[in-house]
Amino acid sequence: MTEKNIAKKHHATFERMCRFDENGNEFWQARQLAKVLDYSEYWHFLPVIDRAREACRNSGRSPEDHFEDILAMVEIGSGARREIPDVRLSRYACYIIVQNADPDKPFIANGQTYFAIQTRRQELADDEKFTLLNENEKRLAIRNKLAQHNKYLAAAAKGAGVETSLDYAIFQDHGYKRELLAEFNLHTIVRLPKGVFSPYTGINTNLLFLEKGGPTRDVWFFEHPYPEGYKSYSRSKPLTIAEFDREKKWWGGAKRKGRKSNEYAWKVSADEIAARNYNLDCKNPHQVKVDNGDPEKLMREYEEITRQLQAAQAALKQELMAALGGRQ
Repeated sequence: MTEKNIAKKHHATFERMCRFDENGNEFWQARQLAKVLDYSEYWHFLPVIDRAREACRNSGRSPEDHFEDILAMVEIGSGARREIPDVRLSRYACYIIVQNADPDKPFIANGQTYFAIQTRRQELADDEKFTLLNENEKRLAIRNKLAQHNKYLAAAAKGAGVETSLDYAIFQDHGYKRELLAEFNLHTIVRLPKGVFSPYTGINTNLLFLEKGGPTRDVWFFEHPYPEGYKSYSRSKPLTIAEFDREKKWWGGAKRKGRKSNEYAWKVSADEIAARNYNLDCKNPHQVKVDNGDPEKLMREYEEITRQLQAAQAALKQELMAALGGRQ
């Protein structure tokens, strides 16, 4: 049998293993996949699943969406059945599994090809479905996807020891910020306030505007303010397109001519950003920073004032008692 025919046979085997739940969602079962991939014992296959879960998490996806621990019923003879642990796998989970499996096994290479092709076909099908959505549905889909991405990114940052918002900005930009400024003209960053994606995430969001033909020389920052009377956004008080009229008036047309610094806008050179280790979390220099002082020092001053007041009250009480002849 030729290699092409062997590949077709293997692909047909993977396709026959595919099942569908009551909602029409396709899935594979790990125990059955382990046998097809030539693992003699299921417990030999479990480390492969663990590596695949971790790879899924590192790719920014939720393992819970692709790996579901279940109890499967199996025949044990004489018509009796019992439950055994198994894992329900999505097509994407199978794709990651074969990427992490033993490459010396004959089914693995064909499995990698099969699930890579099928996963790409699903992505194209999803893209086609997206084009059929109306504009509101598209915005909602993008918003949900971005919120989910930010949630996973925040979790990954927390796992890496990131605690402050500045640390998070450095973490988020690491790995691509230098190339971004070198290969593109990052001309504008609009900084959105907290709550834009509430209740999904409270992470601050920046809108990056760039064009091909770098490098970047200067970056304009524009800090989008809350509407009057707002302290945050919410489902009942969402961000609206009308709020961007201030940015439109400042933008300067297609060629961005005539931009000026103001209480919302400021410019930072690429050299300054490079000196900041390419940290794009540049604070608004026009904001007045209120210095409330050192809390410990303020507390000591408060305690001293309280002590002086108590001493004055005690002295006044003694004088009154003396004037009244010692009567209480």
